[in-house]
Amino acid sequence: MEVEQLKQKTIFFFLLAAVPWSVLGQESKTVQDSLPPALKTDYQSLRVEPGRNMIGRGMIDLTLTPIGEKDVVKVIQTLPGVAMAIEGGNAYYVRGGNMGGNAVSLDGVHVYGTGHLFGLTSVYSQECVGATDFSVGGFKGEEDNLTSSHIRIRTEEDYFGEFTGSATSSNFFAGGTVKGGTKDGKVGTLVAARFSPIGKEWRLFERFAHKKNYRYQLKELDANIYDLFGKIGFRKSESSHYELLAFYSNDAFKYMYGHYGFAETTENAGNWSNTIFNLTHIWRKEGKRGNWGLSYNRYETWQGQRMDYLSTDNILAIRSLLNEGEFRFCQEVDQTIGGIFSWGGKLRISRYRPGSSTLIEGAGVSHSRKKTMDLETIWSGSGQMFLQQEWRQDGKGMLRIMGRMPILLCPISGSIQVIPSPECSLMGRFLFSDRWCFEGTLDALSQFHHILEGIPMGWSLDMIIPADDHFRPERSFQVYSGLRYTHDCHAISAGLYWKEIRNLIFFSDATALFSSALAQWAEEINTGSGRSAGIEILYEKAGRVFKTRAAYTLSKTDRQIEGTNEGKRFPAKYDRRHILNVSTEFIVREGWNTDLSLISSLTFLSGHWETVPVGTFPGYGIDGRALVEGNIFTTVNNYRMPPYVRLDMGVKLEFNKNKYPGQLNIGLFNILNRQNPFAISFDTVEKKWKAISLFPIMPSINYRIEF
Repeated sequence: MEVEQLKQKTIFFFLLAAVPWSVLGQESKTVQDSLPPALKTDYQSLRVEPGRNMIGRGMIDLTLTPIGEKDVVKVIQTLPGVAMAIEGGNAYYVRGGNMGGNAVSLDGVHVYGTGHLFGLTSVYSQECVGATDFSVGGFKGEEDNLTSSHIRIRTEEDYFGEFTGSATSSNFFAGGTVKGGTKDGKVGTLVAARFSPIGKEWRLFERFAHKKNYRYQLKELDANIYDLFGKIGFRKSESSHYELLAFYSNDAFKYMYGHYGFAETTENAGNWSNTIFNLTHIWRKEGKRGNWGLSYNRYETWQGQRMDYLSTDNILAIRSLLNEGEFRFCQEVDQTIGGIFSWGGKLRISRYRPGSSTLIEGAGVSHSRKKTMDLETIWSGSGQMFLQQEWRQDGKGMLRIMGRMPILLCPISGSIQVIPSPECSLMGRFLFSDRWCFEGTLDALSQFHHILEGIPMGWSLDMIIPADDHFRPERSFQVYSGLRYTHDCHAISAGLYWKEIRNLIFFSDATALFSSALAQWAEEINTGSGRSAGIEILYEKAGRVFKTRAAYTLSKTDRQIEGTNEGKRFPAKYDRRHILNVSTEFIVREGWNTDLSLISSLTFLSGHWETVPVGTFPGYGIDGRALVEGNIFTTVNNYRMPPYVRLDMGVKLEFNKNKYPGQLNIGLFNILNRQNPFAISFDTVEKKWKAISLFPIMPSINYRIEF
C-alpha cells in the first residue's frame, strides 16, 4: 500500500499543543508502504550504580524541548533502553514495558498525572526539584508498585536560609519560586507556581493564521493550565525535622473544530488534575537513619466531546477518579562489616472510579440521555514489608539484595480476597581492575493498578483500573548484565537485558479513541503478555569545556494478547529496533560576567508500528442501496513507520557576576525541519492514506533570573 508523508506547514507550536493530531492533517508527498543528591549545576556521570541514573541540572540543560521548558523527562528519553513515543511528548517506554509501568514519585508520593499540555512537559517545576534519580533495575525496597522504571524526585532541601527567589519564562509557561526561613533556621518555606497563557497566545496567533491551509477548522480554543507547589519545614533538632508538602496541578481545555465541506462540528473539552498532601518526618541517630510519611493523593480526569452532525447533538463524557491514602516508613542501620541493613513498609488504601460515561443523543427537546456505564466505587487496599541488605567496599564493588512481600486486598462479591505478590531485586557491581567492572541487576516486580494501553497516539487514556481477581496484578521479570569502563573523564558501559511481562491489559479497540464506542471501554479490554530483549550502550565524556553523551539501544519487543491477532505474537507499537541519542555542550567563551555555550542533540529512532489495511471489499448500507467499502486487515501492527530523525541546536548564556544572576536559553527544535510522521489517517475526501507529523522547525526561548 502507499502511505503519504507530510509536507509541513510553517506554523507555531501552539497550533499543535492544544489539539489532537486529527486537527492538523498536513499535505504531503508520496512514499512507499540512598544516593548523593544530584547537583543542580554540575555535569556528573549518569550511571551511579547499575540500573540507577542520577540526573542534575547540567544534564537537563543539554536537552532542548519544543516549548522551551526544562524537563528531566526529556533527558530520560535519551537514555539506553528508553523508547520515546510521540515527538515532543513525555510518553516513554522502558525495556519493552508499557507506559503505565513507569512510576513517578514526588518526595515518596506517587504522581499519577505527570504531564502538562497533553504531556509536552512535566506537571512539576524544575525550580523546586533538588535531586532526581531514574531507575530501570536493581530497585530499592521503598520503590514499589511499578514494573518498568521509577523517576524519584526529591524536592529542594536548602530552603532554611535567607529568602531568595527566581523567575522563569518560556514560550508557553511563566513561573516563579521563593524560598527562605527564619533567622534561627528552625522553620523554612518553599513556594513555586507556574501558569501557561496558551489560550491567549492562540487567539493572538489566530488573527494571523491562514485557516484555509488546515484540514480542520479550529476555533474557540480556551485553556487553563497551571501548577502550585508549597512546602514548609520545621527543624526540631539537628537530627530531626518535619516537612509538610502540598501540590496541585490542573489542565483544562476546550476547543471546537469542523471539517470543510461537511455539516459537522465537534466541541472537545477535558480536565486533568493532581492534588497531593504529604507529611514527612526525617530523623537520624548514630549509625541509624529513618523516615515516615503520611500522604493523600487525588487524581481526576474528565474528557468530553459534543458533535453536531446534520443538526443532531451527540455528547459523550467520560470521568475517572482516584483517591488514595498512604502510610510509609523506612529505617537504615549501619553495620560494622561495611554494610547497611534496611527495612520498612507501606499501607495504602485506594478508592477508584475507573470510568463512568454518559451519552446524549438527539437535538433540542427530543434528545435522550443514556448512561452507557456508571461504575460503582471500587475500594482496594495493599500493604507491603521489605528487607534489604547492602554491602559496599572501596576498590572491590557493591552488592544489594532486597526482598518484599506486597499483599493486595480487593473486594470480590461481598468478601475480601487476598492476593500475595512476592518481589525481589538484586544489584551488583564488581571491580576487577581500576578501570573495568562487571555490573548486573535482577528484578521480579508487581503493580497493583493498570493504565490502559493501546491508544493509537501513544498517550495514556488516563484511566486507572485497580487490579483484582479478573485483572490480575501486572508482573515483570528482568535481568541485565554488562561491563563498564572508566578512564579520566570518559565512561562507557555496554550490556544486555531480557524482560518478560505478564497480565498486561490492552485496549483492543484502538480506533475508537474518543467516540460512543469508547463508552463501553470495559468490554474492549484484553489481557496478555509481553517480552523484550536488547543491547544497551552508553558513552559519557565529562569536562569543563566540552561534554557529550551518546546512548544506543538495539532491541526487539512484542506482545501476545488474548483475542487480538488470533492470539499470535505481534510487534509492540513502540518496538523501535534502533535508538540513538547524542547530546553535546561546548563552552565557546568564559567571560568575567557571561559564559556562552553551544548545545546540540541528535536523535535517530526506527519507526514505530501502525496497523493498516491491506485492501478493501465492497458492501451495501442498511437500506440496501448505499455502496460502502470495508477494510481488510491481516495482522496487528503490520506497518513500520519511516525512521525518526531530529537535530536540535541551541545557545546558552549564563550571567554569573551580575547582581541578579540569570540564564538565557535559545533553541531551535528540529532544525532540519524534517517531517517525522507519528500516525497515519485515511482521508475520506481524497481517498488516500496520509501520515501525520507534529513539529516543523520550532524556535524556543527560556529565561531564568535569580534574586
